[in-house]
Amino acid sequence: MKTRLLSSAALLFLCATLHVAAQVPQILNYQGKIAVGSTPFTGTGEFRFALVSADGSTTYWSHDGTSTGGSEPTAAVSLPVVNGLYLAPLGDTAISGMSALPASVFANSGVHLRVWFDDGVNGSFHLAPDQRLAAVAYAMMADTVPDGAITSAKIAPGAVGASQLAADAVTRALNNAGLSGVAGGGMVLSLTENNTALTDAGYVPTGDVVMSKEQWRRIETNGVNYESSGVWTGTEIIFWGGYVDGGVPQDEGEGVRYNPATATWTPVSTVNAPAARLNHTAFWTGTEMIVWGGDDFEGRSWNGGRYNPATDTWTPISMDNAPTARSFYGIVWTGNEMILWGGANYEFQFPEGYFMAVDQADGARYNPATDTWTPISEVDAPSARRNFATVWTGTELILLGGVSGGARHPDIGAPQPDSRNEIWRYDPATDVWVSGSLDSAPEFGYLSKLGREDAVVVWAGEKILCLYGNYVSLYSPETDSWTRTRLMEGLGIRYRPSVVWTGSHVIVWGGMGEGGAPTFNSGFIYNPASDTWAPITAWAVEGRSYNPTVWTGKEMFVWGGYGGEGGGADMEFMDAFKPGSVMHPYVRP
Repeated sequence: MKTRLLSSAALLFLCATLHVAAQVPQILNYQGKIAVGSTPFTGTGEFRFALVSADGSTTYWSHDGTSTGGSEPTAAVSLPVVNGLYLAPLGDTAISGMSALPASVFANSGVHLRVWFDDGVNGSFHLAPDQRLAAVAYAMMADTVPDGAITSAKIAPGAVGASQLAADAVTRALNNAGLSGVAGGGMVLSLTENNTALTDAGYVPTGDVVMSKEQWRRIETNGVNYESSGVWTGTEIIFWGGYVDGGVPQDEGEGVRYNPATATWTPVSTVNAPAARLNHTAFWTGTEMIVWGGDDFEGRSWNGGRYNPATDTWTPISMDNAPTARSFYGIVWTGNEMILWGGANYEFQFPEGYFMAVDQADGARYNPATDTWTPISEVDAPSARRNFATVWTGTELILLGGVSGGARHPDIGAPQPDSRNEIWRYDPATDVWVSGSLDSAPEFGYLSKLGREDAVVVWAGEKILCLYGNYVSLYSPETDSWTRTRLMEGLGIRYRPSVVWTGSHVIVWGGMGEGGAPTFNSGFIYNPASDTWAPITAWAVEGRSYNPTVWTGKEMFVWGGYGGEGGGADMEFMDAFKPGSVMHPYVRP
């Protein structure tokens, strides 16, 4: 026997935001309460909504436009429910699956709201009775009043007319007074832990609500892939280059596109594609994927191309004024330009038998819109170096550490490189370099390691997160200062792990162990807002390294790579990790 679902409508009111031109918001907020048996439901509920006639035989509107004659809509809308309470902004098209609510609906009399609810266990139920809409909903019809129809007789003596009232005056007055539209005892759900804006406004945190748990899922692929690149276009992941089965390079610069929504694979055209390579860089511009540099299995590959997935075509990148060929350079994407700087060439020393580095101290910016390169200023620039870390903050290129001089592989008897324990900042808007502060920076030698394959350097929203082994440090470009955060036990030295910034958290997973140790099948999630680390607790997929990693906005995709003891096994599958979701309720006293 299925558990009985209960519903009681709490509030039905219009969104109170004021819009330009005095338009009435086409959003109707409905607040209700759900219980499964006698227990208030908490979690993500699947809802369906329709506005129907008094006898339920006519549908005036439904959230997905599929209801007729009062029938249940086809698709559902996912909404959070906390202690039985939920809020449904009817007509809010910002919610996935929600269609607009036209004011013409309220030209009908006796409009009722019909709701269906599915808790994911007991199926979909019609929550009876239907709720009749009061006069406030019909205020939407005020948007149809002709211009100039309101006379002075309708306005109280001394009242301020609309022409004298600023469009956002009421909202600003409420904000300045620390007030809101939530009544005493009402609840607000926050995506942010320790939300100071809410606590400053008088709200009280009441704990956490887990909306969904972490999970991994496996995806069928078309073979092994490692040391390739991956970019997210907004709808597809484009993997390109690298090795395939048995350590064989991709033929003729092959690639593949994966669509998570349809779980389909599509080959990338090889016509006019760059030569096959690995260790290259790929960026997504908003319309194209840029591929640059890398190794073409016979040496350095100092060229690139732009791929347009809409037309499945390649365009070569101009070499006019491009920097000279080099390895171990720094490169970032700014949103409209690719900035490349530093690196090294190598000269073989005979009879010593090693390659000496010839480090570079120049660079250039590439604009794909004009297909042109512009040299970067060398005035007050850093000294020549290689193997440094680079991060784009949104306004500046940050360069950390690196080495200079010495042999490429400083074995016994070969000259050792010099460490560059420095930080530099480059502003492309002014074409100016400045050095960063080393006050409270990590111990000497730490920064020089940040460009290595066993270090992690990633932009974490407002600061740069630097990991080397269990040592964790943060650099703030805004204050030009360092802070040493907690020692992260268990993170360890990891070669080429998967690292992504989700927009609120940093995920570090996998990587090859030190000295031929097995690859890690563990990971951690860092929250910069609270400066806390948490291990990934979901079922652990096989560890790997040197694999392409892509964040889609919802999931982290890792494909192929090296795995097993010492990274000697080929990983023939792709896995997707979805972080858990936690909401933080705040109550207004």
